[in-house]
Amino acid sequence: MYNFVQKRKGLTQLWLFIANASTLLFFVIYGIVALYVLWSRREKFLPYILIPSAVYFMNKTLRALIGRPRPEVSPKSTFSCPSNHAASAGIISIAVCWVFGPWGALAVVLAFITGLSRVFIGVHYPFDVLLGWLLAALFGLLFILV
Repeated sequence: MYNFVQKRKGLTQLWLFIANASTLLFFVIYGIVALYVLWSRREKFLPYILIPSAVYFMNKTLRALIGRPRPEVSPKSTFSCPSNHAASAGIISIAVCWVFGPWGALAVVLAFITGLSRVFIGVHYPFDVLLGWLLAALFGLLFILV
């Protein structure tokens, strides 16, 4: 997948933009929805904050335990598996679905695109992204239980 994108300069620039912009986009989405939950659905605020936080810390722990280096084309400064971007985008999109129901489906699509972008720009292997999404899905089940 990475090689296909890299051979097409326009696609490379597009996926780089998506990968970089999605981080900011999910940060903004998460913050705006958190403010909405705080003011209008207070009973949901604590789970809305704690469950994504748990995903973040579990992801960091798994990364350290697995210790998988990033693909050859990316900087070797951090580990690759599971993808923190995929896990974070996944759990945030699930949290948005929990608050807004079907309207959160757009966030799920954006999380999927975010994960693909991480593979297409060469900073993750496909399994890294899949494991990040799986981690988000497993913790996302907690939203059903609360």
